[in-house]
Amino acid sequence: MLLVLVVSVLTVWLASTGQLALYIHPRYDLFTIAMASIAIVACVAALASALMRRRAEAARAARDEHERLRLPLLAAEHEHDHAHDGAAALDSRFARIAGVLAILVSASLAIAMIVLPPATLSSATAIQRDITSQSGSLDPEADAAAVAEAASAPDELFAGFTVRDWATLLRQTSDPAFYEGKPVDVIGFITAIPDEPDAFYVSRFSITCCAVDAQPFGVPVLLPGWQNQFAADDWVHVTGEFTTSGTLDVGTIVLEPSGVTGVDEPDQPYLF
Repeated sequence: MLLVLVVSVLTVWLASTGQLALYIHPRYDLFTIAMASIAIVACVAALASALMRRRAEAARAARDEHERLRLPLLAAEHEHDHAHDGAAALDSRFARIAGVLAILVSASLAIAMIVLPPATLSSATAIQRDITSQSGSLDPEADAAAVAEAASAPDELFAGFTVRDWATLLRQTSDPAFYEGKPVDVIGFITAIPDEPDAFYVSRFSITCCAVDAQPFGVPVLLPGWQNQFAADDWVHVTGEFTTSGTLDVGTIVLEPSGVTGVDEPDQPYLF
């Protein structure tokens, strides 16, 4: 119960500091905060009830002890009482040990959450979850319809596309003519591409429910020598246009940047 109380309090604290979005989709904030608040009230009430019950038991035990001192007892009754008291003492010791362990676990969790701030998912996680499997619809007809709709959109619209938008389009079509003249302006973190030193993915995670289901999206960026300026997990602002990749093994189309500048991690690093 104490652990539930600590987790609930930490959840409300994360919400109040704006860090809850590092764990769950914002659409679930209200529900999560409400459930955590209910849990806090229930846990406090249960702990208060347990404390009152323990005090009542202590008072009753004191009265019983007082009565035993006043009344003469048979030897058999003495032996029975001693056995009962021994069992009660053993149960009490186990209860105290369990209580101490609960306090230690709860305190450790609280300290870890406060001292070690929540960290966003990294490029290692992006590689582990296979950033190259960015989702299109995997339905040729749906892909063709989406590409046709995007092709008729004004180029200015593409300037507002995110990493996820571009990564989805790259999955749906690799026709160089489609990307010609379309400006790219995205922010993401760098994910190195194994065996491709001249390119990297500008990446973002997209969350549907919580960080557990976060899916990585990445757009390949052609920038020989990028390791001299940046490192994996650095956040960058990339502008440019797409071109054919030539000999690079990252897909037919890559982003040829006109500018790559380092930026601070956004307040909201995930896409929803």
